[in-house]
Amino acid sequence: MYWVLAALLILSAVSWYAAASLAGHPELGGFPARAPVVVGAPLLAAVLVSATLTGPEPELDRTSARLGHAWRAGHACLAMTVPALLLAAAVPGQPFEWGAAVMVRNVAGLVGVVLLTAEWLPTTPSWAPGFGYTAVCYLAAPKTPRAGSDVWAWPMQPGGPDASWVMAAGIASAGITVYVLGNRRQSTSESL
Repeated sequence: MYWVLAALLILSAVSWYAAASLAGHPELGGFPARAPVVVGAPLLAAVLVSATLTGPEPELDRTSARLGHAWRAGHACLAMTVPALLLAAAVPGQPFEWGAAVMVRNVAGLVGVVLLTAEWLPTTPSWAPGFGYTAVCYLAAPKTPRAGSDVWAWPMQPGGPDASWVMAAGIASAGITVYVLGNRRQSTSESL
């Protein structure tokens, strides 16, 4: 899936341009103006990652030998790490104010959502729950962080260490775990 890597590189370049343009206009509020970039780019990266969860022929994938747990764990970690590093480089300066740290947190959390839903939904639409949740958070989150909003609206938090990091890390860990163990559940049920 080389096209996914190419698309991630293009997304990183567009994110860099958009973040620099938004932060460069003082009338837009400086670094907080990058919020659409640090929320939208990880969401698009998670959509791209969902395309790597299955081969071009899902029926053929079901007839082949199952991937080992180490292979799936490596795939899940790469699916989080590569977009996170590429997109973090796209927003230099002020890492905790709508910057690189927020980009990494949002990539990890949203890819975790994709990995979670890929085990319960067909892999093609596994990006849809994360897309819907992020859209709701973007539209409904308070403009200034309030008590509790860092839990339910974690993608829309400016970046400092708070509960949004715990939520994103928990979702990422759960996504990797379910993705890796989901293969075992499928192979066990098919062998019976």
